[in-house]
Amino acid sequence: MSAIRTGNGKVRLGNGTRVTEAKTLRVAIYCRKSVADRNGTDFGSIMAQREAVESYARSQGWTALPYDYSDEGFSGGTTRRPAFERLLEDVQAGRVDVVAVHRIDRLSRSLADFTALMKLFDDHDVAFVATAQSFDTSTSMGRFTLNIMASFGQLEREMISERTRDKMAATRRKGRWTGGARPLGYDLRDKKLVVNKTEAGVVILAFETFVATESIVRTLEALNAGGHRTRRGKPISRAVLATLLRSPIPAGRMRAGDEIVEGEHEGIVDPDLWQRAQEVLDGNKRPQREKRPSEALLAGLLRCGKCGAAMSPSHATKGNLRYHYYKCGSSDRHGSGACPGGRIPAAPIESIVVDRIKAIGQDPDLVAATVAAAHRQLARERAEADRRVADVLARREDLVARRRTALETLTTNRRDQRATHEALGVLTAELEGVDAELRDAQAKASALAAVQVREDEIRSVVASFSEVWATLFPRERARLVGRLVEAVTYDPTTDEVEIRFMPEGFRLIEGGQS
Repeated sequence: MSAIRTGNGKVRLGNGTRVTEAKTLRVAIYCRKSVADRNGTDFGSIMAQREAVESYARSQGWTALPYDYSDEGFSGGTTRRPAFERLLEDVQAGRVDVVAVHRIDRLSRSLADFTALMKLFDDHDVAFVATAQSFDTSTSMGRFTLNIMASFGQLEREMISERTRDKMAATRRKGRWTGGARPLGYDLRDKKLVVNKTEAGVVILAFETFVATESIVRTLEALNAGGHRTRRGKPISRAVLATLLRSPIPAGRMRAGDEIVEGEHEGIVDPDLWQRAQEVLDGNKRPQREKRPSEALLAGLLRCGKCGAAMSPSHATKGNLRYHYYKCGSSDRHGSGACPGGRIPAAPIESIVVDRIKAIGQDPDLVAATVAAAHRQLARERAEADRRVADVLARREDLVARRRTALETLTTNRRDQRATHEALGVLTAELEGVDAELRDAQAKASALAAVQVREDEIRSVVASFSEVWATLFPRERARLVGRLVEAVTYDPTTDEVEIRFMPEGFRLIEGGQS
């Protein structure tokens, strides 16, 4: 075994030569095991690694640091490991001279991560040793060989992932359950699907009603009117029902890629009934059109005043005529019993909004107030974005401090290390989420800082609205309305329309639109 280089006048070991110096090298022994033993009885792999490395360190005259740099149950494909992060902190703090592992893949199975680690060690004059593999990182050939071994470690990890996917696909082709969200009508016992008799009745009713009515909306209304709910107690939605009707599981079958195979579980509905449901679903499919931006004037602006759901544009065709309308999201997803909003014709409510915009353009004072409102709203949004960034930063600092405390606890207190490891895992996951939230908050704050309210542009667009409107295409009209209107609310019980111009702006109530 060849040892390696340390910088700044420290010991250099090579070709098996042992050099003695006044200062004894401090070695941090890192151990890792991918799958943790939940019973706490088998620590053989971690112990064997540490004993082997400690023996080598003694033979070199090094002093093994007393800290436990061991990660149990963590993959080598990620650097998010509690003991590993603590090791890197000690390296950067200058408390380590040598990092020693049993094999390279215990440190990392990612070539990119491994290369970055070697750069970090070199920057801090820290040597690296794999006791079961002979490497000398003081030479170009040694480093090249080290990278080759790391590449094989990454390849092995990728091959394991591929084998896992292939095994799951093969398992599904045999009709076996491979995991995921538990389907309605079944319980899981010993990793197998077992019929839930209570839920099975709902599944049968759903298929029979759908085949009889040939309508998802009517089926939804029948299920929800009968008091049937999801496992979480919520009304059954259109998406849940469509997924149930398309799934081959209730028919005792399993989907394996593009194939449908016989499952090893018991079916709930008759296969012929399931097949008739598929034929109805296929018959109800509408021809796919090329996707394009919505030309509906109030798309994304109109909401139901009764339930608060968005009202989305749609249309119906009778003969050669096409009728445009807006439909309430709650009513569409859960049936008319969920909300009386239903649908409203598009033309009348769009005319109300356009007429009110034209009225604004004829009132100079109202135009000036609209511009001032835009300035105030932008200032508030910037302040709110800055507050959010500060709040997320404070939460991140708190998480970092709590994780640092937990790492120090691992270093100074060898008792209750399993509980501390678990707490570190939770804190690490929370920190990842906060980091993502911080990136979003900073991006929004940066974007708002670059926004400028163009008073002349707003005045020009609003004041000349009537003249410009007639020359615009439908898509351009929708864009223009979106720049002037924040939201439109339609109350189906009072038949009133509420319009908000520009954030904060003016709330105008119009009655009797139908």
